[in-house]
Amino acid sequence: MILDSLKFAAVAVDPNSIDAIRARFIDEVSEQIKLIRSATGKEKYLQQRMMKTTDEDGNEVMRMMTNPRVRHWYHSINGQIYIKMSLGHRNFVIDHKTPLIYVEKGIDGVEEVLNTIKRAAEAKELDKALLTHVEGRKRNKK
Repeated sequence: MILDSLKFAAVAVDPNSIDAIRARFIDEVSEQIKLIRSATGKEKYLQQRMMKTTDEDGNEVMRMMTNPRVRHWYHSINGQIYIKMSLGHRNFVIDHKTPLIYVEKGIDGVEEVLNTIKRAAEAKELDKALLTHVEGRKRNKK
């Protein structure tokens, strides 16, 4: 068998490591880019999530695709477009002042701003803010 020549391994990844946190954030930004491209008609995208279902006995029997309520990061406030990032159901603040980022070019500039945020995260420029955000979430749970 062809697969017999491969060595499979499980690697433990700490979900609280900065690499894991950054990867989750980049995934969230990438999904927001797909959502804005869909909203502006540049591509079709339907957000979907896996959902566990159970039978009458409480046993997991299957997973179904669901269409969750979409939470866009871009908002119109007083006729202006802003991005308010969210991570772990909390506002993600980069500069310790406000979670809002003004988009100068209106709705057409949202994708450009999101791509800038994604590049900054990939370049590890947001690591300090991401760690501060996660640490704040841990303190609030106590």
